[in-house]
Amino acid sequence: MKPMTLSQAAEHYRGTGLTATALRRGVVSGEIHSIRVGKKYLLTVEAVERWLNGETSTPKSESGTIRRVGV
Repeated sequence: MKPMTLSQAAEHYRGTGLTATALRRGVVSGEIHSIRVGKKYLLTVEAVERWLNGETSTPKSESGTIRRVGV
């Protein structure tokens, strides 16, 4: 269950028609569970598979965001 970026996920699903743009839409809409680290979204194959199988993700308000904290 190693997290990957949108482009890595798109590469994983290459040949299936699932593009980075489609994944991004699913992530931004909250349909695919992800975690935002800076400007990047990290997701797992399991989260994408749940989305493809029609399972709902956690509400967007519950998804985590990692932010840099000043010292």
